[in-house]
Amino acid sequence: MERFFFVIFFEFCVTCCFGQLAVKDSLKATKLYEKGLKLYNKEASYKDKLKAIRYMEQAGELGYSVSQFTLIGIKELSPNRKAYWTKKYADNGVPLYEIAVAEGYYEGIDGFPFNRDSAYIYISRAASHGNCEAQWIYGMWLWDENKASDAFTWWYKAAEQNNPAAQLNIGYMYQGGIGVERNLRDAFLWFEKSANNNYVAAYKELGKAYYYGEGCEKDHTKALYWLAKGTQKDVKGESQLLLGLMYEDGDSCEKNSEYAVHYYTESANLGNVKAQMILGEIYYVGQEVMQDRGEALKWYTKAAEQGDAGAQCIVGMCLKNADGIDYPNYREAVKWLKLSAEQGYATAYSELGSCYESGLGLTKNFEQAVYYYKKASELGDAAAQNNLGRCYKKGIWVSQSYEEAAKWFRSAAENGSEMAQYNLGVCYYEGEGVERDFVKAFELFKRAAEKGVADAQYNLAVMYEKGQGAKKDLKQAKYWYNRAANQGN
Repeated sequence: MERFFFVIFFEFCVTCCFGQLAVKDSLKATKLYEKGLKLYNKEASYKDKLKAIRYMEQAGELGYSVSQFTLIGIKELSPNRKAYWTKKYADNGVPLYEIAVAEGYYEGIDGFPFNRDSAYIYISRAASHGNCEAQWIYGMWLWDENKASDAFTWWYKAAEQNNPAAQLNIGYMYQGGIGVERNLRDAFLWFEKSANNNYVAAYKELGKAYYYGEGCEKDHTKALYWLAKGTQKDVKGESQLLLGLMYEDGDSCEKNSEYAVHYYTESANLGNVKAQMILGEIYYVGQEVMQDRGEALKWYTKAAEQGDAGAQCIVGMCLKNADGIDYPNYREAVKWLKLSAEQGYATAYSELGSCYESGLGLTKNFEQAVYYYKKASELGDAAAQNNLGRCYKKGIWVSQSYEEAAKWFRSAAENGSEMAQYNLGVCYYEGEGVERDFVKAFELFKRAAEKGVADAQYNLAVMYEKGQGAKKDLKQAKYWYNRAANQGN
């Protein structure tokens, strides 16, 4: 009876190492392997080692997995032969080696020929065997092939096995509705799982979710906690940017300008365009720090170099107006304004029109000036609309038309341009392009005068003195004459 059970146990062990090979072949393979291993392990000549390898290879060809595994590590074997035995061993259904074979084929390395089809066969086998790493890798490859829904399937399997990187990616996919229906709540839950598994990259996403209230109740105290942790590996500066905003506003923390500037600077140094723009504004205005136009221009330039159209326009305007530098640099200004205009930025069109009209940094060209004023005006730029109105009023490269002039002055005035309010006031005062109306002229002059336009202040004084559009008031007339005179009118 004991002998019977020994035979059954022996056959079970043989099956594990050899599959369905006959017991006779298994015994032969075992002897060949042991013979080869013994010969290889003693102090043998190179010739004997080659003989030992041949014995082990014969055992491996008979399906002895232990021999196949051993051959993978034999240094005398060429990369191609090692790849051969890695594949043989993997074919026994060993996930880690299925991954090794897959990666070898995928990259064409470690003795494997480049063969993506074979790579996908082996990685799918390992993934199907439930190997978490294989599921993650398979998802990555499918993602690179733009197969988002398939990538989601395998990443989800890895995420369920507590792979934090997969959990983060599943969160991203739910957040963006990529490969799956958009669901901010599910995105939040997966970010939370990844973060709770101490995956540093997830800290930022969980902090942002709490900050914006995406998929959860808005909680800036928790946002502050997770964003602070997220700065460890936030190479995009998003955590630092939000921390800067929170400290600047005193949002769920004590207001601290020094901390705000510190975090903005950290974020900006990581290349975050929004932080660079905020720092530019802070130094330009002198908000939270001592005003430094040169420092402002430095940060605006960094954002401009990354292609931000608004920053490119600001840099162009600063260079044009010698704002932050000692002298104007018109050619460089035009370069940045053109880059901004190429992205359809309205103010850049307007500024380019001004450069062409004045001949700053390029040859004076009224046709081009009007062209750019029109482009900017159509996009709602008030300064350009005012300039276009002026061109129509004076007949600069367009047929003179008081009606068109008044139309564009009105558009600019409605968009807040004080100069356009003054110019439209002149139209109503003189009856140019509109019916003469002293009341409207008075209202427009007053609005422009209150914003500091000297000519509007003078005209308003005249109307008070003459009682045009309003009751005659010499006291008010004197007041506005003085205001205008103090500005050099």
